[in-house]
Amino acid sequence: MLILGLGKKEKPLNEKEDFCSHCQRKTLHKEYESQEYLSIFFIPFTYESEKISKCLVCGKEKKIKHRKEEERQ
Repeated sequence: MLILGLGKKEKPLNEKEDFCSHCQRKTLHKEYESQEYLSIFFIPFTYESEKISKCLVCGKEKKIKHRKEEERQ
């Protein structure tokens, strides 16, 4: 018998003031790391991880690019 499971964890990082493209003004944003994982016999294996910034006024979310991704472009 094989025990499998899928899950998602959100780890809060910080809050900061930033410009929201949806609200068209500076608002408070909550930054967090989102990890999706697969667990086999209750041992989690992360297969996707990204940092996200969420506007606390309208709820719009945007992915935060890592420095290495910015250098490639």
